[in-house]
Amino acid sequence: MLTGYSLTGEFSSEYLNYLLASDYAREWCWGIKADGISQSNISASKLATFLAPVPPMSEQLRIVTKVDELMAICDELESQLGRARSTRASFATSAVASFA
Repeated sequence: MLTGYSLTGEFSSEYLNYLLASDYAREWCWGIKADGISQSNISASKLATFLAPVPPMSEQLRIVTKVDELMAICDELESQLGRARSTRASFATSAVASFA
């Protein structure tokens, strides 16, 4: 649990979520974490040194909108890939059955 730590500035919760889930934040955390017996920890003093890019709110919202658009495209591509794999499997089954 983190206590006594607050963010300064204006943050979109969605922007902050994407920021903290980014490779940038993950790599930073992996670099400074301390491994305990059963879990890793990041002290509040180390967490306070995290430098986060904080653009103006309008830019944060633009970034969130763009990331959401790109994620929707990725979801659609994954769906298309799944359908293509299913079609390929059906064709393979049909081809084998036609020679039997």
